[in-house]
Amino acid sequence: MVVPLIRRSGSFGLVLVTEAATNGSDFGAYTLGKAFLEGNFGLTKDPVRARFWLVKAAGECEFKHMSESGKANATRLLRELDAAE
Repeated sequence: MVVPLIRRSGSFGLVLVTEAATNGSDFGAYTLGKAFLEGNFGLTKDPVRARFWLVKAAGECEFKHMSESGKANATRLLRELDAAE
């Protein structure tokens, strides 16, 4: 699982997740989007970056590893971002 990797590895884990997301992993994009949304793993809360990665996770990524419920979660988080604006 990616989240324990980030917690154990700190910034190196975050670099790996960012690289995965940048290379088209929907799970990497979701993890990064949620981290920006909540301000996890030492990242500052940033709704613009959260939206960028969550949009990718919800359907724009080349590599699809997330379940349907994961995609639904990404979509739900995007709706929450919209409602907060």
